[in-house]
Amino acid sequence: MWGNSLGWGISAFIVLLAVALVGFVEYVARSVTPPTPMGLDAANFVRVELPIKPESLLDGGDSRDAGGDYRKAIDLVRANSRVWNRLAQQGQRKAEDLTTLKPAIELVVAAGGAGRAEIFAADPGEIVNYKSPKEPLEILRQLGELALEQGLRIKAGKKLDEARKYYRSVFSLGEKLYKERLVLREMEIGLGLMGGGANAMMSLEKQAGRDDEAERWESFYKQYREHYDTRIKPMIRVITSIDDKVVGKHPGDLFKFAGDTMTERMWRVEAVLALGRLRYNAGEPGRSGDQRAAMRKLRYLADNEPDPVVKLAVEKARDLTIADYRMMGR
Repeated sequence: MWGNSLGWGISAFIVLLAVALVGFVEYVARSVTPPTPMGLDAANFVRVELPIKPESLLDGGDSRDAGGDYRKAIDLVRANSRVWNRLAQQGQRKAEDLTTLKPAIELVVAAGGAGRAEIFAADPGEIVNYKSPKEPLEILRQLGELALEQGLRIKAGKKLDEARKYYRSVFSLGEKLYKERLVLREMEIGLGLMGGGANAMMSLEKQAGRDDEAERWESFYKQYREHYDTRIKPMIRVITSIDDKVVGKHPGDLFKFAGDTMTERMWRVEAVLALGRLRYNAGEPGRSGDQRAAMRKLRYLADNEPDPVVKLAVEKARDLTIADYRMMGR
C-alpha cells in the first residue's frame, strides 16, 4: 500500500518537475532583455546637436544644392577605377593622385560655397544597407582628405586665401554629410572632415594673424570632440557593436531606439539594422526570446513605419539572410 503511494508520489513529482521545466523553457524563449539605463535616458532619444553649430563657421552660403556636384565627383573617382581601387584597398595615396583626381577635388571645392546638399537622400539605398565599406561615402572621405592635402601645399606657397578656400570646402563637405546623416558612417565621415578642416583653418588663421578667427575654429574642434566622446561614442558602442557581451546586454535598448519615432533617425536606422543582426546572434548570454522579438518588431515596423529611410532599413534587416550575416566582417 505504502509502496504504491510512494510510487505515485514520485511519479507525480516527476510530472510536476517536467511541467515546470517546460514552463521555464517557454518563459526563457519568450522573455525579452529589458532596457538598460541607456535605453531609459531621454537624452539619448533627441536629435544629435553639436555644442557649436557647424554652419555658424561657414557664414551661410548661396542657395545652391551641391548634391549634384558631389555626385559628379563620386562618378569621376569611380571612372578612375585603378586609382580608386588602390586608395580603397591600401589606403595609400601617391603624389600623382592629386593630379589624376583633380577634377573631382575641384568639384568638392566648388561645392563648398553652397548652403545645402542632398547627397544620398534621393537614393538612400546606396548607404542604408549592410555593406562595409560604403563606397560612395569612402570616396567623399578620400576626396576631402585630398583637398586638405592640396590646401596644405597651397598654404606652404604662402597663398593663404586660396588655401582657406580648400580648407573651408572640406569643412563644408563634412557639415553637409553630418547634417544629412542617414546612417552612422555618413555622420562619422562628416565629423572627421569637419575636424580636419577646423584644425587646418585654426593653423591658417594663426599664420595669417587672425587670432579671433583661429579661436573660433579651435573652440569648435574642442567642443565637438568632447561632445563626441561623452554623448555620441557611447551610443555607437551599443548600437553598432558585434561584441557578444555588449550585444547580449542591450537588446532592450535596440527595441527602444528602433521603435521610438521621436528618436534621432540615424540612431533608429542603425538600431533597426542591429535588430537584423540580432535575429542570428543574440550575444552572450543569447536569448531566443530576443531573437523572436526582433523579428516581430521588424514585421510590425514593415507595416507601420512612416519614415521611408527607416522603412528601407527595416526591409534590409527583415530580408537579411544567415548567409549574408555570416559574410559580415570577412
